[in-house]
Amino acid sequence: MLVISKRLGVIWSAVCIIAILCGAIYWQISQPEFGRLADFKTGYYAGGETVLHKGSAALWPLTEQGWLVNLPIVAWMFAPLALLGPWGANLTFILLSLAAVGATLLIIANSCPPRIRPLVFLLFVLDGPLWYSLLIGNTTHFILLLLMSALVLWKQRWLFSAGVLVGFAAVIKPMILLFGVYFAWRRNWRVVFGGATVVGVALLSTIGVFGLEFFLGWYQHVVVAFAGKPMGAHNVQSLDAFLLRLKTGPELLFNFRPQIMPYALAVLRNAIVGSLIALISWAMWRNRRPSESMASQAPQGIDHLEFCLVLTFCVTMSTVSWTHYYLLLLLPWSLYLAGRLPLRDDRLTHGLIWGSIVLGSLPFSYPRLEVGWLASVSSRTVQSVWLFGGVLLLWALLRSALVRPNQNLSPWLPSFLRGNDAPRISPVSVSYIP
Repeated sequence: MLVISKRLGVIWSAVCIIAILCGAIYWQISQPEFGRLADFKTGYYAGGETVLHKGSAALWPLTEQGWLVNLPIVAWMFAPLALLGPWGANLTFILLSLAAVGATLLIIANSCPPRIRPLVFLLFVLDGPLWYSLLIGNTTHFILLLLMSALVLWKQRWLFSAGVLVGFAAVIKPMILLFGVYFAWRRNWRVVFGGATVVGVALLSTIGVFGLEFFLGWYQHVVVAFAGKPMGAHNVQSLDAFLLRLKTGPELLFNFRPQIMPYALAVLRNAIVGSLIALISWAMWRNRRPSESMASQAPQGIDHLEFCLVLTFCVTMSTVSWTHYYLLLLLPWSLYLAGRLPLRDDRLTHGLIWGSIVLGSLPFSYPRLEVGWLASVSSRTVQSVWLFGGVLLLWALLRSALVRPNQNLSPWLPSFLRGNDAPRISPVSVSYIP
Protein backbone atom coordinates (compact mmCIF):
# COMPACT_ATOMS: atom_id res chain seq x y z
CA MET A 1 0.00 0.00 0.00
CA LEU A 2 2.85 2.36 0.81
CA VAL A 3 4.41 1.72 -2.60
CA ILE A 4 1.07 2.34 -4.32
CA SER A 5 0.57 5.57 -2.34
CA LYS A 6 4.04 6.82 -3.27
CA ARG A 7 3.43 5.96 -6.91
CA LEU A 8 0.12 7.81 -6.87
CA GLY A 9 1.85 10.77 -5.24
CA VAL A 10 4.42 10.88 -8.01
CA ILE A 11 1.69 10.58 -10.65
CA TRP A 12 -0.34 13.40 -9.09
CA SER A 13 2.75 15.62 -8.88
CA ALA A 14 3.53 15.05 -12.55
CA VAL A 15 -0.11 15.64 -13.50
CA CYS A 16 -0.25 18.92 -11.57
CA ILE A 17 2.93 20.18 -13.26
CA ILE A 18 1.54 19.26 -16.67
CA ALA A 19 -1.78 20.89 -15.78
CA ILE A 20 -0.11 24.18 -14.81
CA LEU A 21 2.04 24.28 -17.95
CA CYS A 22 -0.76 23.29 -20.31
CA GLY A 23 -3.20 25.60 -18.56
CA ALA A 24 -0.89 28.55 -19.20
CA ILE A 25 -0.56 27.55 -22.86
CA TYR A 26 -4.31 27.09 -23.32
CA TRP A 27 -4.94 30.44 -21.63
CA GLN A 28 -2.75 32.15 -24.21
CA ILE A 29 -4.00 30.22 -27.23
CA SER A 30 -7.74 30.45 -26.53
CA GLN A 31 -8.18 34.18 -26.98
CA PRO A 32 -11.90 34.99 -27.43
CA GLU A 33 -12.41 37.28 -30.42
CA PHE A 34 -14.93 39.45 -28.58
CA GLY A 35 -13.09 39.47 -25.24
CA ARG A 36 -13.21 37.46 -22.03
CA LEU A 37 -16.67 36.43 -20.87
CA ALA A 38 -18.16 37.86 -24.07
CA ASP A 39 -21.14 35.48 -24.11
CA PHE A 40 -21.94 36.23 -20.50
CA LYS A 41 -21.52 40.00 -20.73
CA THR A 42 -23.34 40.58 -24.02
CA GLY A 43 -25.88 37.78 -23.65
CA TYR A 44 -26.77 36.38 -20.25
CA TYR A 45 -25.85 39.36 -18.08
CA ALA A 46 -27.19 41.87 -20.58
CA GLY A 47 -30.44 39.92 -20.77
CA GLY A 48 -30.80 39.76 -16.99
CA GLU A 49 -30.02 43.45 -16.61
CA THR A 50 -32.46 44.40 -19.37
CA VAL A 51 -35.48 42.53 -18.01
CA LEU A 52 -34.68 43.60 -14.45
CA HIS A 53 -34.39 47.33 -15.10
CA LYS A 54 -36.32 47.89 -18.35
CA GLY A 55 -38.95 45.18 -18.41
CA SER A 56 -39.44 42.00 -20.39
CA ALA A 57 -40.42 43.69 -23.67
CA ALA A 58 -37.05 45.48 -23.81
CA LEU A 59 -35.32 42.11 -24.34
CA TRP A 60 -36.28 41.94 -28.03
CA PRO A 61 -33.27 43.86 -29.43
CA LEU A 62 -30.88 41.39 -27.79
CA THR A 63 -32.80 38.51 -29.34
CA GLU A 64 -33.03 40.17 -32.72
CA GLN A 65 -29.29 40.90 -32.79
CA GLY A 66 -28.47 37.32 -31.79
CA TRP A 67 -26.85 38.10 -28.44
CA LEU A 68 -29.39 36.09 -26.42
CA VAL A 69 -31.10 33.38 -28.46
CA ASN A 70 -32.14 31.19 -25.52
CA LEU A 71 -35.76 30.84 -24.51
CA PRO A 72 -36.59 34.39 -23.31
CA ILE A 73 -37.41 33.29 -19.76
CA VAL A 74 -33.72 32.38 -19.37
CA ALA A 75 -32.98 36.12 -19.12
CA TRP A 76 -34.87 36.20 -15.81
CA MET A 77 -32.68 33.35 -14.51
CA PHE A 78 -29.73 35.75 -14.75
CA ALA A 79 -31.55 38.78 -13.36
CA PRO A 80 -30.23 38.17 -9.79
CA LEU A 81 -26.67 38.54 -11.10
CA ALA A 82 -27.57 41.93 -12.54
CA LEU A 83 -28.13 43.14 -8.97
CA LEU A 84 -24.40 42.66 -8.34
CA GLY A 85 -23.31 45.04 -11.06
CA PRO A 86 -20.95 44.13 -13.94
CA TRP A 87 -17.85 43.43 -11.85
CA GLY A 88 -19.65 41.45 -9.16
CA ALA A 89 -21.66 39.49 -11.72
CA ASN A 90 -18.53 38.59 -13.71
CA LEU A 91 -16.73 37.36 -10.60
CA THR A 92 -19.74 35.40 -9.39
CA PHE A 93 -20.21 33.74 -12.77
CA ILE A 94 -16.53 32.76 -12.89
CA LEU A 95 -16.71 31.25 -9.40
CA LEU A 96 -19.91 29.39 -10.24
CA SER A 97 -18.33 28.08 -13.44
CA LEU A 98 -15.24 26.79 -11.61
CA ALA A 99 -17.47 25.25 -8.95
CA ALA A 100 -19.51 23.48 -11.64
CA VAL A 101 -16.38 22.01 -13.25
CA GLY A 102 -15.04 20.99 -9.82
CA ALA A 103 -18.34 19.33 -8.88
CA THR A 104 -18.38 17.41 -12.15
CA LEU A 105 -14.84 16.20 -11.50
CA LEU A 106 -15.78 15.06 -8.00
CA ILE A 107 -18.75 13.09 -9.31
CA ILE A 108 -16.57 11.34 -11.86
CA ALA A 109 -13.72 10.74 -9.42
CA ASN A 110 -16.15 9.03 -7.08
CA SER A 111 -16.77 6.34 -9.69
CA CYS A 112 -13.13 5.93 -10.75
CA PRO A 113 -10.41 3.72 -9.29
CA PRO A 114 -7.74 5.88 -7.58
CA ARG A 115 -5.09 5.28 -10.23
CA ILE A 116 -7.39 6.63 -12.97
CA ARG A 117 -8.33 9.88 -11.20
CA PRO A 118 -5.17 11.76 -12.24
CA LEU A 119 -5.88 10.81 -15.85
CA VAL A 120 -9.47 12.09 -15.61
CA PHE A 121 -8.22 15.31 -14.01
CA LEU A 122 -5.73 15.74 -16.86
CA LEU A 123 -8.51 15.02 -19.35
CA PHE A 124 -10.43 18.03 -18.02
CA VAL A 125 -7.41 20.30 -17.80
CA LEU A 126 -6.41 19.58 -21.39
CA ASP A 127 -9.90 19.98 -22.85
CA GLY A 128 -9.83 22.90 -25.26
CA PRO A 129 -13.63 23.28 -25.62
CA LEU A 130 -13.92 23.45 -21.80
CA TRP A 131 -11.37 26.27 -21.67
CA TYR A 132 -13.21 27.98 -24.51
CA SER A 133 -16.56 27.77 -22.70
CA LEU A 134 -15.04 29.15 -19.49
CA LEU A 135 -13.18 31.97 -21.22
CA ILE A 136 -16.12 33.21 -23.30
CA GLY A 137 -18.55 32.87 -20.38
CA ASN A 138 -20.91 30.32 -21.89
CA THR A 139 -23.06 27.84 -19.94
CA THR A 140 -22.15 24.54 -21.59
CA HIS A 141 -20.01 23.43 -18.64
CA PHE A 142 -23.11 23.76 -16.44
CA ILE A 143 -24.93 21.44 -18.86
CA LEU A 144 -22.16 18.87 -18.34
CA LEU A 145 -22.75 19.01 -14.58
CA LEU A 146 -26.52 18.67 -15.04
CA LEU A 147 -26.17 15.60 -17.28
CA MET A 148 -23.59 13.94 -15.04
CA SER A 149 -25.79 14.63 -12.00
CA ALA A 150 -28.80 13.23 -13.86
CA LEU A 151 -26.90 9.98 -14.37
CA VAL A 152 -26.17 9.82 -10.62
CA LEU A 153 -29.83 10.42 -9.76
CA TRP A 154 -30.88 7.82 -12.32
CA LYS A 155 -28.55 5.34 -10.63
CA GLN A 156 -30.14 6.16 -7.25
CA ARG A 157 -33.59 5.61 -8.85
CA TRP A 158 -34.60 9.25 -8.37
CA LEU A 159 -36.04 9.21 -11.85
CA PHE A 160 -38.25 12.30 -11.71
CA SER A 161 -35.36 14.36 -10.29
CA ALA A 162 -33.06 13.05 -13.02
CA GLY A 163 -35.64 14.15 -15.58
CA VAL A 164 -35.82 17.61 -13.99
CA LEU A 165 -32.07 18.08 -14.49
CA VAL A 166 -32.27 16.90 -18.10
CA GLY A 167 -35.18 19.33 -18.58
CA PHE A 168 -33.14 22.24 -17.21
CA ALA A 169 -30.33 21.30 -19.60
CA ALA A 170 -32.80 21.23 -22.51
CA VAL A 171 -34.12 24.69 -21.66
CA ILE A 172 -30.58 26.08 -21.99
CA LYS A 173 -29.45 23.85 -24.89
CA PRO A 174 -32.49 22.65 -26.89
CA MET A 175 -30.58 19.80 -28.57
CA ILE A 176 -30.86 17.96 -25.21
CA LEU A 177 -34.59 17.54 -25.99
CA LEU A 178 -33.57 14.41 -27.91
CA PHE A 179 -33.10 12.71 -24.55
CA GLY A 180 -36.83 13.09 -24.02
CA VAL A 181 -37.43 10.97 -27.11
CA TYR A 182 -34.91 8.41 -25.85
CA PHE A 183 -36.44 8.07 -22.38
CA ALA A 184 -39.96 7.98 -23.83
CA TRP A 185 -38.89 5.09 -26.05
CA ARG A 186 -37.38 3.45 -22.96
CA ARG A 187 -40.72 3.93 -21.15
CA ASN A 188 -38.95 5.68 -18.30
CA TRP A 189 -41.99 7.88 -17.83
CA ARG A 190 -40.89 9.46 -14.57
CA VAL A 191 -37.77 10.79 -16.29
CA VAL A 192 -39.91 12.04 -19.18
CA PHE A 193 -42.41 13.70 -16.84
CA GLY A 194 -39.61 15.37 -14.87
CA GLY A 195 -38.09 16.84 -18.00
CA ALA A 196 -41.46 17.74 -19.52
CA THR A 197 -42.43 19.54 -16.32
CA VAL A 198 -39.42 21.85 -16.49
CA VAL A 199 -39.71 22.48 -20.24
CA GLY A 200 -43.45 23.04 -19.94
CA VAL A 201 -43.05 25.49 -17.07
CA ALA A 202 -40.35 27.35 -19.03
CA LEU A 203 -42.57 27.64 -22.11
CA LEU A 204 -45.65 28.72 -20.17
CA SER A 205 -43.59 31.18 -18.12
CA THR A 206 -42.18 32.70 -21.30
CA ILE A 207 -45.65 33.18 -22.75
CA GLY A 208 -47.01 34.48 -19.44
CA VAL A 209 -44.17 36.94 -18.81
CA PHE A 210 -43.32 38.05 -22.35
CA GLY A 211 -46.63 37.49 -24.10
CA LEU A 212 -47.61 35.19 -26.94
CA GLU A 213 -46.61 37.67 -29.66
CA PHE A 214 -43.07 37.98 -28.24
CA PHE A 215 -42.80 34.19 -27.96
CA LEU A 216 -43.93 33.63 -31.55
CA GLY A 217 -41.50 36.31 -32.72
CA TRP A 218 -38.68 34.60 -30.86
CA TYR A 219 -39.70 31.24 -32.35
CA GLN A 220 -39.64 32.61 -35.90
CA HIS A 221 -36.44 34.60 -35.43
CA VAL A 222 -34.44 31.89 -33.65
CA VAL A 223 -35.91 28.43 -34.19
CA VAL A 224 -37.38 28.70 -37.70
CA ALA A 225 -34.56 30.91 -39.01
CA PHE A 226 -31.88 28.36 -38.10
CA ALA A 227 -33.81 25.13 -38.70
CA GLY A 228 -31.90 23.28 -41.38
CA LYS A 229 -29.89 26.40 -42.20
CA PRO A 230 -26.29 26.00 -41.01
CA MET A 231 -23.62 28.62 -40.49
CA GLY A 232 -20.20 28.29 -42.03
CA ALA A 233 -18.49 30.13 -39.17
CA HIS A 234 -15.21 28.72 -37.91
CA ASN A 235 -16.50 27.91 -34.41
CA VAL A 236 -19.52 25.92 -35.59
CA GLN A 237 -18.54 22.26 -35.44
CA SER A 238 -21.59 20.50 -36.83
CA LEU A 239 -21.80 18.14 -39.78
CA ASP A 240 -23.82 20.80 -41.60
CA ALA A 241 -21.15 23.45 -41.08
CA PHE A 242 -18.41 21.08 -42.27
CA LEU A 243 -20.31 20.29 -45.48
CA LEU A 244 -21.00 23.99 -46.04
CA ARG A 245 -17.31 24.87 -45.61
CA LEU A 246 -16.43 22.12 -48.08
CA LYS A 247 -18.37 24.15 -50.63
CA THR A 248 -17.47 27.70 -49.60
CA GLY A 249 -13.95 27.34 -48.14
CA PRO A 250 -12.86 30.37 -46.08
CA GLU A 251 -15.62 32.60 -47.46
CA LEU A 252 -17.98 32.14 -44.48
CA LEU A 253 -15.48 31.63 -41.65
CA PHE A 254 -16.59 34.84 -39.94
CA ASN A 255 -20.17 34.87 -41.16
CA PHE A 256 -22.70 34.05 -38.42
CA ARG A 257 -25.83 34.25 -40.57
CA PRO A 258 -27.74 31.05 -41.45
CA GLN A 259 -27.13 29.86 -45.00
CA ILE A 260 -29.13 27.79 -47.47
CA MET A 261 -27.38 24.45 -47.86
CA PRO A 262 -26.74 23.54 -51.52
CA TYR A 263 -29.21 20.86 -52.63
CA ALA A 264 -26.66 18.09 -53.20
CA LEU A 265 -25.03 18.68 -49.82
CA ALA A 266 -28.45 18.80 -48.13
CA VAL A 267 -29.28 15.40 -49.61
CA LEU A 268 -25.94 14.01 -48.45
CA ARG A 269 -26.43 15.45 -44.97
CA ASN A 270 -29.93 14.02 -44.64
CA ALA A 271 -28.72 10.63 -45.86
CA ILE A 272 -25.93 10.56 -43.26
CA VAL A 273 -28.16 11.68 -40.38
CA GLY A 274 -31.01 9.39 -41.42
CA SER A 275 -28.67 6.39 -41.68
CA LEU A 276 -27.21 7.12 -38.24
CA ILE A 277 -30.66 7.41 -36.68
CA ALA A 278 -31.69 4.11 -38.28
CA LEU A 279 -28.54 2.31 -37.10
CA ILE A 280 -28.73 3.70 -33.56
CA SER A 281 -32.45 2.89 -33.31
CA TRP A 282 -31.93 -0.63 -34.60
CA ALA A 283 -29.03 -1.29 -32.23
CA MET A 284 -31.01 -0.03 -29.25
CA TRP A 285 -34.11 -2.01 -30.22
CA ARG A 286 -32.15 -5.23 -30.63
CA ASN A 287 -30.30 -4.78 -27.32
CA ARG A 288 -33.58 -4.15 -25.50
CA ARG A 289 -35.27 -7.49 -26.15
CA PRO A 290 -37.14 -8.78 -24.18
CA SER A 291 -39.24 -5.67 -23.62
CA GLU A 292 -38.88 -5.96 -19.82
CA SER A 293 -35.40 -4.46 -20.14
CA MET A 294 -36.77 -1.25 -21.66
CA ALA A 295 -37.73 0.42 -18.40
CA SER A 296 -34.82 -0.63 -16.18
CA GLN A 297 -34.84 1.56 -13.10
CA ALA A 298 -31.08 1.87 -12.54
CA PRO A 299 -28.58 2.31 -15.39
CA GLN A 300 -26.39 -0.61 -16.40
CA GLY A 301 -23.47 -0.62 -18.80
CA ILE A 302 -25.71 -0.69 -21.86
CA ASP A 303 -27.68 2.28 -20.49
CA HIS A 304 -24.50 4.34 -20.18
CA LEU A 305 -23.55 3.36 -23.72
CA GLU A 306 -26.91 4.46 -25.09
CA PHE A 307 -26.85 7.69 -23.08
CA CYS A 308 -23.43 8.51 -24.54
CA LEU A 309 -24.61 7.59 -28.03
CA VAL A 310 -27.53 10.02 -27.82
CA LEU A 311 -25.29 12.77 -26.41
CA THR A 312 -22.59 12.31 -29.04
CA PHE A 313 -25.19 12.28 -31.80
CA CYS A 314 -26.64 15.55 -30.45
CA VAL A 315 -23.25 17.24 -30.34
CA THR A 316 -22.08 16.20 -33.80
CA MET A 317 -25.32 16.20 -35.81
CA SER A 318 -27.14 19.29 -34.50
CA THR A 319 -27.44 21.98 -37.17
CA VAL A 320 -25.76 24.51 -34.89
CA SER A 321 -23.12 22.94 -32.64
CA TRP A 322 -20.56 25.40 -31.30
CA THR A 323 -17.02 24.33 -30.45
CA HIS A 324 -17.68 24.56 -26.71
CA TYR A 325 -20.46 21.95 -27.08
CA TYR A 326 -17.67 19.39 -27.49
CA LEU A 327 -16.77 19.67 -23.81
CA LEU A 328 -19.89 17.52 -23.28
CA LEU A 329 -17.87 14.63 -24.71
CA LEU A 330 -16.00 14.66 -21.40
CA LEU A 331 -18.95 12.63 -20.11
CA PRO A 332 -18.48 9.60 -22.41
CA TRP A 333 -14.69 9.89 -22.23
CA SER A 334 -14.85 9.88 -18.42
CA LEU A 335 -17.21 6.91 -18.36
CA TYR A 336 -14.81 5.13 -20.69
CA LEU A 337 -11.90 5.71 -18.31
CA ALA A 338 -14.04 4.81 -15.29
CA GLY A 339 -14.98 1.46 -16.81
CA ARG A 340 -18.69 2.14 -17.26
CA LEU A 341 -19.00 1.53 -21.00
CA PRO A 342 -19.32 -1.99 -22.49
CA LEU A 343 -17.18 -1.59 -25.57
CA ARG A 344 -15.58 -3.99 -28.02
CA ASP A 345 -12.17 -5.07 -26.79
CA ASP A 346 -10.02 -4.43 -29.84
CA ARG A 347 -7.43 -1.94 -30.98
CA LEU A 348 -9.80 -0.23 -33.36
CA THR A 349 -12.27 0.71 -30.60
CA HIS A 350 -9.56 2.00 -28.27
CA GLY A 351 -7.85 3.79 -31.14
CA LEU A 352 -11.09 5.50 -32.16
CA ILE A 353 -11.78 6.71 -28.61
CA TRP A 354 -8.25 7.91 -27.93
CA GLY A 355 -8.25 9.56 -31.34
CA SER A 356 -11.48 11.33 -30.45
CA ILE A 357 -9.96 12.47 -27.15
CA VAL A 358 -6.91 13.92 -28.90
CA LEU A 359 -8.85 15.71 -31.66
CA GLY A 360 -11.79 16.77 -29.51
CA SER A 361 -9.55 18.21 -26.78
CA LEU A 362 -7.45 20.48 -28.97
CA PRO A 363 -7.33 24.12 -27.80
CA PHE A 364 -9.62 26.48 -29.64
CA SER A 365 -7.99 29.24 -31.67
CA TYR A 366 -9.40 31.70 -34.19
CA PRO A 367 -8.27 31.03 -37.79
CA ARG A 368 -5.39 33.23 -38.87
CA LEU A 369 -5.65 32.33 -42.55
CA GLU A 370 -8.47 33.92 -44.55
CA VAL A 371 -7.10 34.00 -48.10
CA GLY A 372 -4.86 31.85 -50.26
CA TRP A 373 -4.65 28.15 -51.02
CA LEU A 374 -3.58 27.27 -47.47
CA ALA A 375 -6.69 29.00 -46.08
CA SER A 376 -8.78 27.08 -48.61
CA VAL A 377 -7.39 23.74 -47.44
CA SER A 378 -7.47 24.64 -43.75
CA SER A 379 -11.09 25.82 -43.77
CA ARG A 380 -12.16 22.53 -45.35
CA THR A 381 -10.16 20.28 -43.01
CA VAL A 382 -8.40 21.59 -39.90
CA GLN A 383 -11.24 23.95 -39.04
CA SER A 384 -13.50 20.96 -38.37
CA VAL A 385 -11.07 18.98 -36.23
CA TRP A 386 -13.39 18.88 -33.19
CA LEU A 387 -16.18 17.46 -35.35
CA PHE A 388 -13.79 14.77 -36.55
CA GLY A 389 -13.07 13.86 -32.93
CA GLY A 390 -16.80 13.61 -32.21
CA VAL A 391 -17.35 11.43 -35.28
CA LEU A 392 -14.60 9.03 -34.14
CA LEU A 393 -16.31 8.68 -30.77
CA LEU A 394 -19.70 8.18 -32.42
CA TRP A 395 -18.18 5.46 -34.60
CA ALA A 396 -16.68 3.67 -31.59
CA LEU A 397 -19.90 3.83 -29.55
CA LEU A 398 -22.17 2.77 -32.41
CA ARG A 399 -19.83 -0.05 -33.39
CA SER A 400 -20.01 -1.39 -29.84
CA ALA A 401 -23.79 -0.90 -29.60
CA LEU A 402 -24.16 -3.11 -32.66
CA VAL A 403 -22.13 -5.94 -31.11
CA ARG A 404 -24.00 -9.10 -30.22
CA PRO A 405 -24.14 -10.20 -26.56
CA ASN A 406 -22.02 -13.32 -27.09
CA GLN A 407 -19.13 -11.23 -28.31
CA ASN A 408 -16.38 -10.05 -25.98
CA LEU A 409 -17.00 -6.75 -24.21
CA SER A 410 -14.32 -4.16 -23.68
CA PRO A 411 -12.23 -4.08 -20.49
CA TRP A 412 -12.51 -0.28 -20.94
CA LEU A 413 -8.80 0.60 -21.15
CA PRO A 414 -5.70 -0.37 -23.09
CA SER A 415 -3.50 -2.86 -21.28
CA PHE A 416 -0.84 -0.33 -20.24
CA LEU A 417 -3.45 1.57 -18.21
CA ARG A 418 -5.06 -1.38 -16.45
CA GLY A 419 -4.43 -2.20 -12.84
CA ASN A 420 -5.66 -4.53 -10.14
CA ASP A 421 -7.97 -1.85 -8.83
CA ALA A 422 -9.59 -1.27 -12.23
CA PRO A 423 -13.15 -2.60 -12.54
CA ARG A 424 -13.76 -4.90 -15.45
CA ILE A 425 -17.05 -5.41 -17.20
CA SER A 426 -18.13 -9.01 -17.16
CA PRO A 427 -20.73 -10.64 -19.39
CA VAL A 428 -22.94 -10.98 -16.30
CA SER A 429 -23.34 -7.20 -16.12
CA VAL A 430 -25.21 -7.24 -19.41
CA SER A 431 -26.82 -10.65 -19.10
CA TYR A 432 -30.30 -9.17 -19.49
CA ILE A 433 -29.52 -8.53 -23.15
CA PRO A 434 -30.72 -11.52 -25.23
